[in-house]
Amino acid sequence: MAQRVLFPEVLHLAPEHDVILQAIEHELEKIGFNFSRLSGNDWSITAIPQGLDNVNIPELLTEVIDNVERGGNSIKERIYENIALMVARKAAIGTKTLTGEEMKRLLADWSHLRNRNYTQGGKPIVTTLTPEQVGKMF
Repeated sequence: MAQRVLFPEVLHLAPEHDVILQAIEHELEKIGFNFSRLSGNDWSITAIPQGLDNVNIPELLTEVIDNVERGGNSIKERIYENIALMVARKAAIGTKTLTGEEMKRLLADWSHLRNRNYTQGGKPIVTTLTPEQVGKMF
């Protein structure tokens, strides 16, 4: 279900991303997004799916477009996956001090993951720093 936005946001796209948005626009409208073309590669986002109130919509759509561009699953699956990931990130609880047992469980769960070095969005989870790199940080 869509909810109209009071103040539409503008989505500025590169020409190649504009083509992708045009290709997936119908699929996005089915789940509640609504767009209107402004000029060139600029779009106005006039409606969003309910439940995305605190989500950066231009960032979400850019991630969806990037994911579609990379290929893989069906376009519909990639759209839903990106939206679910963004909502999950926004809904995640902030910082929490873990107990020793919670830390052990978290590391044990992490060690069983197939691709434990990167998030679903391709961002690194673990990075190895040299002593020189650490020294440059301070």
